[in-house]
Amino acid sequence: MNLEKALSAPYSQTAVRKIADYVGKDPQRFKFLIDQLLSQEKSKISLAAGGMSICVERHPLLLKAYVKKLTQAAAKNTATDSLKRNVLRALQFVRLSSVDQGIVADFCFQVLTNRKEAIAIRVFAMTVLGNIALEHPDLKQELALLLESEMPLGSPGYVSRAKKVLKQLQLPK
Repeated sequence: MNLEKALSAPYSQTAVRKIADYVGKDPQRFKFLIDQLLSQEKSKISLAAGGMSICVERHPLLLKAYVKKLTQAAAKNTATDSLKRNVLRALQFVRLSSVDQGIVADFCFQVLTNRKEAIAIRVFAMTVLGNIALEHPDLKQELALLLESEMPLGSPGYVSRAKKVLKQLQLPK
């Protein structure tokens, strides 16, 4: 498969899965996928982001070297919803280093508190923060307060995920 050509194809879930299957756990192919994702070519971002998140779900260690770069790219004002959603989706499968946890937690809180963000993006941020909070008890209370304050205003999807995260943190609600 010519990965560059595949990333230029029209978006479809089938195309995303084919890209993820081709990349597999090959670090060089994954690096190429990340490079394309970070290239800011809007026509490639959705396919590259979707393929990346599937690869990371299957092989979480692939993401380790790219956490900071991807988080910074997703935090930019110009980042597409697809990029943000898939970066956050991928981060939920990875055990983050203590250095990366700070960067990622800041980004996730920024996303979670922004009511203009799409619900899917916010709930992935919630899950990632829940995972980080399990290792940092001081974040548990902060996250719990935020989730509980937003639940009355949240969509059914938001409320459902908030309850799941609160349960994961072993806090009532």
